[in-house]
Amino acid sequence: MNKKCIAVLAVAGLFLAVNTHAADKMGMREKIQNPIKCTLDYNTKSWSALYKSGHGTGTVTCNNGQTAKVDLRYHGVGVEFGKEKTVNGTGTFSDLKSLDQIYGSYATSSGSAAVAGAATGQVLTKDGISLSMGGTGKGVDLGFNFGDFSIKPVKEQPAVATTPTQTPVQATAPTKTTPIKK
Repeated sequence: MNKKCIAVLAVAGLFLAVNTHAADKMGMREKIQNPIKCTLDYNTKSWSALYKSGHGTGTVTCNNGQTAKVDLRYHGVGVEFGKEKTVNGTGTFSDLKSLDQIYGSYATSSGSAAVAGAATGQVLTKDGISLSMGGTGKGVDLGFNFGDFSIKPVKEQPAVATTPTQTPVQATAPTKTTPIKK
């Protein structure tokens, strides 16, 4: 792991620790009885040219056996240029009461200086919930941005009925023909 990657992950971890500690001290986070721990496995693609846009999919898995397929979207503005793809990224949520708390919009800020393969890392916050994310990026990305990262449940595709088409057949009584005699 190169020095830049370590620095990005260290800053993200420090931000998470300070944010969580401050929220605890100010009473912004309530103590959760029997919290559940959830992780996110994801893949994303993004592009940026002053405006950053990205999307992806993931799976959230919790220690109580719950799982959810999720849709990831983010948009931001800043001084950033590039095109990036994160493969096999992982994230860890702070303590949760229920899986439903993961859904919604998270505030995000990120900075990057990546060429080819580099580690990515960021910390997102929403209503006292933190999500620390990291992965391996591929592509080129340089700059910083501030934006919105949303997690939504994957919409189930309606089932398509595939019943066999049958042509109705009418039953006819056998007919008996008799020759006409002359």
